[in-house]
Amino acid sequence: MNPMIKDRPSPVRPAGDGKGAWLAALEQGANLLQDPTPLKGFDVYVVGFHCPKNQPDEQMEAHHYCRVVNDDLLQCVLFDGNTRQANLIGIEYIASEKLFAALPEPEKAYWHPHNFELLSGQLVAPGCRTWRRRRSSSC
Repeated sequence: MNPMIKDRPSPVRPAGDGKGAWLAALEQGANLLQDPTPLKGFDVYVVGFHCPKNQPDEQMEAHHYCRVVNDDLLQCVLFDGNTRQANLIGIEYIASEKLFAALPEPEKAYWHPHNFELLSGQLVAPGCRTWRRRRSSSC
């Protein structure tokens, strides 16, 4: 991890008991024997604030780990922190205006624009000082 990026632990502990021996062993076996190849491409890291759709007075920090599919589409998994204990809080697709315009009208109700987050500076790429000044996401 980039030493310039500070840990932002999850503010929530999921319900349920701790990890038992069987699941801990399964996790260790998976770490040794399996390759998380589909997850390796999710290497674009940005952080922004999200509001629940019908509750604009509430907001949460959302850590996006995204895979660039092409110039028009990013696929992102969202977490409530950036540490190993972070909880998955959502999945998001970031589409260009061109792709959004091509969606069927009923589908558009499930999407939200990111223009405000990008233009206001509320969506940041930790460790990438020049990201907001340029359109490129290179550090």
